[in-house]
Amino acid sequence: MSKTKILELAQIQTADLKIAEMDFKVREPSTLEMITFREKSDTKEGGSKAEGFAYLFETCIFNPDMTKAFEHDEALAIAVGSSRVAAPLIQAIMQWMPSDEESKSPKGEAPVESSHSS
Repeated sequence: MSKTKILELAQIQTADLKIAEMDFKVREPSTLEMITFREKSDTKEGGSKAEGFAYLFETCIFNPDMTKAFEHDEALAIAVGSSRVAAPLIQAIMQWMPSDEESKSPKGEAPVESSHSS
């Protein structure tokens, strides 16, 4: 596989999402954003799951014109609110994360590429 293909696969992707008749764009979290999410979610280190998910909602969910959909207080309210709203947002954000099976690639091999749209 050429370096160009690896760089192409490394591009951040987006997807459309509709919740309660409202349209959103969901952006794939970057590697650094996932590290920050895990740090903010680490309850052993003073974080909380609510803060972790609020961070992802604030960082990865956009209006159709790609403006930020939620400020921190709104994202936190969603994170601690009804799972009818939070669950579809979480699922949309996590769609790009490898499953347990995919993450167990043989040493030295990249995971199988996905077919999500850009």
